[in-house]
Amino acid sequence: MKRVFISAAILLTALVLIAVFVVNSPRVDEKSKPFYVGVTFCGNTTAEAKLLVDKVKNYTNLFVLQSGTLQRNNTAMDEIGDYAIASGLHFSVYSGVDEAFQSNEWIDAAEQRWGNQFLGIYYNDEPGGKMLDDYVALEEEITLDTSGQWVVTSVSPKIMKNAGGGLTFYENGSSMGPLL
Repeated sequence: MKRVFISAAILLTALVLIAVFVVNSPRVDEKSKPFYVGVTFCGNTTAEAKLLVDKVKNYTNLFVLQSGTLQRNNTAMDEIGDYAIASGLHFSVYSGVDEAFQSNEWIDAAEQRWGNQFLGIYYNDEPGGKMLDDYVALEEEITLDTSGQWVVTSVSPKIMKNAGGGLTFYENGSSMGPLL
């Protein structure tokens, strides 16, 4: 009886271990999917971008260009992309709503130039990010009227978001005090 119990326990343990390995083993298609870890560059010159590439190329595989100045300059984007890819990194360019990315022609050329090392456009980050990060004054509101036209109207009282994160109400040019 004791032998049967020990044999059953060993068999059950073996089945549990096999099941754990089968469930937790990666699938063949999961192994082939790349995983990217990188940095975002927000500087102002191609020289600064190249310095950052040199600094991170040994422990990242992605370089994202998010410089307002450089991401509007195709020559600079090409130079930075060439350098990042020659350093073994993948490359992507940020484009927000305000930038309204240059052109499909540049994207097509980048895909031809860098192949699968070019990961495409990183579009529009987080909604409201500029309002959360910077000083903002809400003075106007854009609404859709009944005819389907966009209309800009003044907001009263005005709401100001301070750099430290607080909100202040203003009416007729006078502060009504902090909200938060």
